[in-house]
Amino acid sequence: MHILFRFVPSIDLSKVINNFNELSKKGGENNG
Repeated sequence: MHILFRFVPSIDLSKVINNFNELSKKGGENNG
């Protein structure tokens, strides 16, 4: 985990999580 933070310290976990949530929601809608 620490290595990932060192590689991309500018990326916020919250933003990444939100992006994953949006992708999952869109995928569900497309599949459903």
